[in-house]
Amino acid sequence: MIPPPRKKWRLETLTLRDLIVLFAQMRPDEVDQYMAMTGATEFDFERAAVGLYQTPGVRFLLVNAAGQLLAAGGFQEVRPKVWRSWLIGTDAAWTDHWRSITEASRFVAECLFEDGAQRIEDYMLADRTRSAKWCVDGLRMQLDGILPNYASDGRDVAVYSRTIKQIREEAAHGHRQRRAA
Repeated sequence: MIPPPRKKWRLETLTLRDLIVLFAQMRPDEVDQYMAMTGATEFDFERAAVGLYQTPGVRFLLVNAAGQLLAAGGFQEVRPKVWRSWLIGTDAAWTDHWRSITEASRFVAECLFEDGAQRIEDYMLADRTRSAKWCVDGLRMQLDGILPNYASDGRDVAVYSRTIKQIREEAAHGHRQRRAA
């Protein structure tokens, strides 16, 4: 699917260089999550970028109208038809372009569902309340539960998901149309 024409953003092919640039400017809460989830004792942005770049799956780069990097994201198929999402961006991008990041992320997720995905999930530190709110309000995900002591440092991790079943139920009840209005 080709993204609809947008004046404020566009999707491009993610390169390793782009990912390194974004990792070098990554938000502190994302660095904290990276370290907690990987067990890293220090944050080496180049190593982290290379590791994520080598992860198989769908990935994208979001740029603004002027071509400035805003965010990079992707989805890794963890089992057939189940995809786990990832997304990184800078504080400035989230402050100034949160709506574009949300639109682009939802567009790519919808493409996965159109291609047969049954579930898209996101794992995050349970204390990341702003990110959790974005998953629920922006990406229309639901909280599936909390995994106690799941992170390498012992913190709890929240699991959010959006499923094809949810999408069908929303369509049957007219929820998607009301939200868009």
